[in-house]
Amino acid sequence: CDFIYTETLAEKLSAVSPTPFDAEIKALTYTRSTPVGGITAELAAPPVDADGTTGCEPGDYAAGAFTGKIALIKRGGCTFDAKQEQAAAAGAAGAIIYNNIDAGYGPLSGTLGDPATVKIPTAGLSKPDGDRLAADLANGPVTISFEVRQLQETRTTRNVIAETRGGDAASTVALGAHLDSVKAGPGINDNGSGAAGLLDVALKLAKKEKQPRNKVRFAWWSAAESGLFGSAHYVESLTPAERQKIKLYLNFENLASPNYGLFVFDGDNSDG
Repeated sequence: CDFIYTETLAEKLSAVSPTPFDAEIKALTYTRSTPVGGITAELAAPPVDADGTTGCEPGDYAAGAFTGKIALIKRGGCTFDAKQEQAAAAGAAGAIIYNNIDAGYGPLSGTLGDPATVKIPTAGLSKPDGDRLAADLANGPVTISFEVRQLQETRTTRNVIAETRGGDAASTVALGAHLDSVKAGPGINDNGSGAAGLLDVALKLAKKEKQPRNKVRFAWWSAAESGLFGSAHYVESLTPAERQKIKLYLNFENLASPNYGLFVFDGDNSDG
């Protein structure tokens, strides 16, 4: 299947005045990119409503107050994508969305959802750093240097699917593991361990003289960390009748973790 591959190339934010400091940011997935070296501009912030929402409506952006500036927007009330769209419509050159809770693990991260709707460079910031910039801005102009660049290109990826020759196809047991990893964690575990473990099960099952009653299908999913594209494409390619034949799915994930867990999903997404 084809999917949009993203890779972050630069994430930098520095307050230039009145009080210089550096802050860690995260490029939101599908952000537009600044020029190499970034942009330097003043901040502008929409007011935070009583219910904690901000930057979700055109009326949050005073006419002319955001033109050429970088919008500093607090999380809450609407999607990150909606916030950057409203900021862009008000003339902002970029958007920084800061968390509304002190998560304790760095800057806000997430996705803008649809590359087609993204208008301006957009990044996430932690609540402490966002509050600091907002407090400075309340006392006067704040100028920052902001660089966020992200490679985005359409790529083609493929799943690897294998199944036993025999077994009841009307009662198929599926086992799967994703093949890709992320920079933030050790790929040998997430998910080299799952992919290798699944392969070992397949090889051992093939050598058994007595084969299982059910058909067993093995799947190595591609582009999972980019948005579950491989597995989603596979499921969407099945007819309703073919989906009904899969009676059980076992997911092999992070098998090398010392604090492993066994989890059961209800399958109807009621757990969110």
